[in-house]
Amino acid sequence: MFIEFDKIHESSRIWIYPSNLKLSSDQQKNIIDILKNHINSWKSHQNQVRASVKIKEDYFVIVAVDETKSKISGCSIDSLQNIVQVIEKENKISLYNR
Repeated sequence: MFIEFDKIHESSRIWIYPSNLKLSSDQQKNIIDILKNHINSWKSHQNQVRASVKIKEDYFVIVAVDETKSKISGCSIDSLQNIVQVIEKENKISLYNR
């Protein structure tokens, strides 16, 4: 379930994906849309995952998962990584090149 970033629990688990290129407005919208769709159907052990996404400074894609009600599983984390790879291909960027 998608939650606005400013409403996500302060102890949420965070993933930060730095883009190798500055993200255009269109790319940012595309990335947010893809991740919101994923979050709205994201489950961990049959429990809905509470999460959010935002982009900072045109480079950093940030995903936060609220684990106060239920923990996220390895398979659920893998599904996030798979979506990030789709985002990379669609937007011709690298989000894993640290």
